[in-house]
Amino acid sequence: MKSGLIRYVAIWRDSESGKQTSHPFDTKEAAEQFIADLEANGHNLSKVIDYVTKREGAGKTVQQLVEHHLEQLDGVEKATLAKNRAMARKHIYPAIGDIRAQHLTRADVVGWINGLQVAHKTAKNIHAVLSSALNTAVRDGHIGMNVAYGVKPPKPVFTGNEFEAVFLSKFEIEQIIEHTPELFKGLMILLAHTGMRFGEATALQGKDVSTDDDGRLVFQVRRAWKGTGTKDSMYLGETKTKQSRRTVTLSKANSNRLRPLIAGTKSDEFIFTVNDRFIPHWIFRDQAWTPAVNNSCVTSSPRIHDLRHSHASALLRSGVPMHLVSRRLGHSSIKTTVDRYGHLMTTDDAAAADLLD
Repeated sequence: MKSGLIRYVAIWRDSESGKQTSHPFDTKEAAEQFIADLEANGHNLSKVIDYVTKREGAGKTVQQLVEHHLEQLDGVEKATLAKNRAMARKHIYPAIGDIRAQHLTRADVVGWINGLQVAHKTAKNIHAVLSSALNTAVRDGHIGMNVAYGVKPPKPVFTGNEFEAVFLSKFEIEQIIEHTPELFKGLMILLAHTGMRFGEATALQGKDVSTDDDGRLVFQVRRAWKGTGTKDSMYLGETKTKQSRRTVTLSKANSNRLRPLIAGTKSDEFIFTVNDRFIPHWIFRDQAWTPAVNNSCVTSSPRIHDLRHSHASALLRSGVPMHLVSRRLGHSSIKTTVDRYGHLMTTDDAAAADLLD
């Protein structure tokens, strides 16, 4: 400019009019922010104006309200709080965190949640974080209503690429155990033949094991390893649900296999260890699970958790009632068991049909 001042010009093609448009700014930062807002709103100037109005208004932002909500939560485990923070930082703050909460609309929430590129269940969890924060904001008088209440993520669309549980046969399981390094064999036997969660099995201590009158090993599940998202953040916490606190018995044959592998464990020592420490999931996966699966006859790609699914499947196919399977697995309710494994009860369904003949 003749005055010697430097101006910065943002140039874009408006998505509504199709015309190339420009606008001058006094600072490079302002021009860059405007371009970022344009890109975030599909190069639609009217949407940018609406968005900037919401962002530049008075009152607390959505991010400030979510942070305040998470900071004052009580009675929540560290692992759960860490997951909520991670979801907020990754999925809420970048999209709607800068909006002044009093200007946030239901349409904003619907557009945001419809654009989440995550699994349906994850979208529900992310929405729950936002909705709970807005409820807290209503209670504290920051906003008049929770515009996220009742908004639901789109129903999942089956693409054929979704994860499906792998149900391993008895032969495949024994092959995996046979090819498991000796250091990890005891843990593999327990996971395969009790259906315990990995964090439950690795939290077992000597005081949690006893023997019944018939020589079976009996395990008291009372705690589980939890994490906040990093390898070094593991800590002992409560079991996943109240119903997860349970007694799990190992069969006679498998008790005889496992007993010598855990002999000598003291009351306050972990039953399964590596270098005198509990076995983290990633070490077991890399040093035991993956090599054992690769060296066995298994042609599918099971996860460690599929041992739990396979155990449930074996119990149901052997005629064990659903409510006993639910109790053994430590599900929060029998509905969880039915929803997850009900499709395996084909023989019972046929038997029920025959009763009508």
